[in-house]
Amino acid sequence: MGPAAAPQATPAAKFWNVASVGEDEGEITLYGDVMSQQPVDWWTGEPEPGLYITPEGFMEDLATVKDKGRVTVKLNSCGGDLYTGIAIHNALKALSGEVNVVVEGIAASAASVIMCAGDTVTVYPGSLVMIHGVSVLLWDSLNIQDMKQLIKGMDASERAVAEIYDGKTGLGVDTLRSMMTKETWMTGREALEKGFADAIKEDEDDPDMSMSRDRKVLYVNGIGHNVEGLRNIPGTIPIQKSAKPAARPAANKRPTSKAAKPEGGKNHMTLEELKAQEPDLVSQIEQAA
Repeated sequence: MGPAAAPQATPAAKFWNVASVGEDEGEITLYGDVMSQQPVDWWTGEPEPGLYITPEGFMEDLATVKDKGRVTVKLNSCGGDLYTGIAIHNALKALSGEVNVVVEGIAASAASVIMCAGDTVTVYPGSLVMIHGVSVLLWDSLNIQDMKQLIKGMDASERAVAEIYDGKTGLGVDTLRSMMTKETWMTGREALEKGFADAIKEDEDDPDMSMSRDRKVLYVNGIGHNVEGLRNIPGTIPIQKSAKPAARPAANKRPTSKAAKPEGGKNHMTLEELKAQEPDLVSQIEQAA
């Protein structure tokens, strides 16, 4: 007998499902956190449990539906990494067939960017859509030159997202950036009224939604979404009786631009929050820029 084979790490469960469901029809299911890569355990190298929307292998699998005349995307995500969201949005927009995105529960943050790839977007009355401003995770002490580059990058990223929203809604970039600054949540009907959605499913059951008692986890159709740090979650969502939320890895729930290097603490800060906390510094940076 030859030497025993080395143990192999368990392959990561795919965050998506791409399937051919008919001669001219395809279907893509996107559930979970939008992340730049599949998270793994630091010690074992094993994939972390949970549902993650990452770009790994996604483009190759899109070949299954690239020639279909109609592709349905079933979406349920609270968002995460902005650049991954934009990349998936662009890949879906590049499909030759008609793309219909169905918000089966929530499309928030970077997931709302993915949503806008739909030639048509269909929601339920009880679906949730959320848009908000770009934020970064700060790890380091920064000098004024670093801050200048950071603000320019955040502003450019936020403009890019607003342009995507404007392409779908026609509301105007300035109006949309104001909505993003306020962290705007919309029901399915409100998303339809504002142009984020094109059709509403009023003859089917709404998504099942509830909040953990500590209000850190939003459950949508059985999927737990970490919502720590989000400010304007609708107060109409019922609170679960159990005090213990589902055990799953925490994830950054904001569209994020490139982060600074680690050292000495961390803090999420949007462009508007930075202006509010350090108006003189931001004014100097803007004048210098």
